[in-house]
Amino acid sequence: MSSQRATPAAGSARGIPSPSASPARPPSIQRSFGTPPKDPGRGAPSVTSSIAMGRPCALAKAAAAPAEAEVTQEMISQLQERLQQLETEVKASQDTAQWTIKQNKNILLALKQENKDLSTEVARRGGSAELQGRHGSATDGERVVERLERQVHEMRRAYDKVIKDKKTAVQRLDNLHDSLKDMAKVAAAVPSAAAAAASASSMPISASLSSAPSVSAIAAAAAAAALPANSPAARELRQLQNRLEKATVKANEAFSIRKTYEQVLEKLRLEEPLMEARIRALEEQKAMKMAALQNGAISGREAQSAKEAAKATLTSLEETVAANRNRRAKVLTEMRDKAATLQQTNRALMQRQFIPLTPPSLEASDNSTAGGAGTGTESEKRPIKEGSRAELEDITARDLVVRLCRTTGAARVSELVARLLAQQESYANLVEMRSQATAQRLALLQEVEVLRQHRDDLRGGGKMSTQKQMDAAQEELQDALAKADASAVELDALLRSHADVRGGLEHLAAMVSPLPLPPGGQPAVPMEDESMGDVLAQIEQRLVGSYKVIAALPKAVEMLESMYASLRQ
Repeated sequence: MSSQRATPAAGSARGIPSPSASPARPPSIQRSFGTPPKDPGRGAPSVTSSIAMGRPCALAKAAAAPAEAEVTQEMISQLQERLQQLETEVKASQDTAQWTIKQNKNILLALKQENKDLSTEVARRGGSAELQGRHGSATDGERVVERLERQVHEMRRAYDKVIKDKKTAVQRLDNLHDSLKDMAKVAAAVPSAAAAAASASSMPISASLSSAPSVSAIAAAAAAAALPANSPAARELRQLQNRLEKATVKANEAFSIRKTYEQVLEKLRLEEPLMEARIRALEEQKAMKMAALQNGAISGREAQSAKEAAKATLTSLEETVAANRNRRAKVLTEMRDKAATLQQTNRALMQRQFIPLTPPSLEASDNSTAGGAGTGTESEKRPIKEGSRAELEDITARDLVVRLCRTTGAARVSELVARLLAQQESYANLVEMRSQATAQRLALLQEVEVLRQHRDDLRGGGKMSTQKQMDAAQEELQDALAKADASAVELDALLRSHADVRGGLEHLAAMVSPLPLPPGGQPAVPMEDESMGDVLAQIEQRLVGSYKVIAALPKAVEMLESMYASLRQ
């Protein structure tokens, strides 16, 4: 380094960068552009060759001074064109932003309408059909919630992917900026392009990024003109120029990608509240679906418990019916036995009453004959009995009554009649009891049939019966709500009428307050809800008293009529 500072030629030679003296490039540039490694054999030229080439370079610099002004004018014109292009791009970006805002508004309106439709659909499906605990509707609701959750997760993953791509693009753009700065530093090392490189470095990053191709081209052209054609420095400068052009193209691409990602991020940032609102709405719908599902499960459990209770009640009723049936069968058997006994007794009594009796003389003769002979046959006794019966055919009614009294053990005919009437009453009571038992048996059969149908409904159609009960309860509730609404309307009308009546009474009381109270009457009654009738009666009394006073005056009526006529005119 000390030997190079000794002479001006060495200083001019030092202005040409060599691969060994060039600043170290960051690894990002090598990764981005794939710079091949330098060949060790292609090193910097020696000091003697640089000194030898110093004088022609000075002459070339003096010759390139007029061309530098032209280059500056070209740079200014190119910068003006670039400024116009930037203004056009800004206007286009504003138009794009306006279009994006309009699209976002349309999307917002569509999402609001969709949210309203979903709320309407949830309200429509949140009635009695979903509260019954049906498995189908609950499954559909869960499927809708799962599908919406999957959509939310996919959108979140897409958002994360966009953020990641944006970070990658920004990092790549930073690397390109670094490489561009390095290229600018390399180009600024050329003495003839120092002013152009300084102006390019003083520009903002967007302007430098846009005007980098023209500045680098001008600087490279000036440097190439200042160097020999086949020198290593010229070849290195051409390589750097090619790399600079490639880096500039890639930087422009990265800048456009960055703009695109910024627009995407801005759009996502604008749509984020809408998505959050939609997610909250979906979560609320999910909560409503879960609440409806829980209500359905509770209703199902209540229906199951009601079914079990109905089964227990049916079992107890069947046991009660069986016990009552056995008891009635037992009572009926006892009654039948009693009726059979009474029928046999009545039949025996009737036989004893209407079959003529054998006289005692014949009985004694029969007994003596049977005891004396002992060997008489049945055929010999039968003609005797038939003859005795033939002899007794002419028995009178008195004899029959006497025989009946004797048979029943009654001392009088009235007692016999009383006994016969008691038997008839017993028979009538038995017939009535039998008819009652038959009617009771039919009623019990109908009750058993109703209970059997109820049991069949509980076994086979429990859900249908529960649904019918729920529908009936809902109809009753709707009727009650309709009646309540009608009552509320009537109450409102009544309250308005009451308020109007009270206001009118207060107005009348204020108007007649100067009039005197009737003598001997009660004092002024305050206006209250309970004393409105008393206030009206007191107003009437005051008006009647005033009318009487006015009628007593001779000219008061005429004066009042004239005043009323003047007021009307």
